[in-house]
Amino acid sequence: MATILENCTGDIFVVETSGGGGGEGLVKLSPKLGPEAGGGRILITGMPLTFAEVVQPTLTLDNRRILYVYGSSWNEVSITGLALLGKNSNNGGVLKVLKNYYNDNRVSAKGGGPVKLSIGGMAVDAYLVGMQFGEANAENNTQPFSLQFVTPDVT
Repeated sequence: MATILENCTGDIFVVETSGGGGGEGLVKLSPKLGPEAGGGRILITGMPLTFAEVVQPTLTLDNRRILYVYGSSWNEVSITGLALLGKNSNNGGVLKVLKNYYNDNRVSAKGGGPVKLSIGGMAVDAYLVGMQFGEANAENNTQPFSLQFVTPDVT
């Protein structure tokens, strides 16, 4: 489904074009992120994924370099997005949706359980460990956000 965004002071207008299939798009979360509230929308703009190894670099007195490798670290996933806040009378409804999603799905609230996360053909069990709201853009009535996850393995 194609979406056209038109910038105008105070309001965001989302226009759906005719034709095209529906669907969640490239990034999928289970449980889903939503429902959207009060005319606001949530756009997922990216999903950077960081892989790392647990290592200890050591320098000896005779200038030899030794790298101890202990295995794979936790992988870090950050879903970045843009909250389209809708009409000013909305009172931040879409931000409440994001906050509720975090409160319901963070590791301590789920008893250590994961969120299912997939992008394209890659799927992971991810643990929600953080959320951040960026500075709001009053001119376009938008606000960036990110959800931080850690995952033990990527398949």
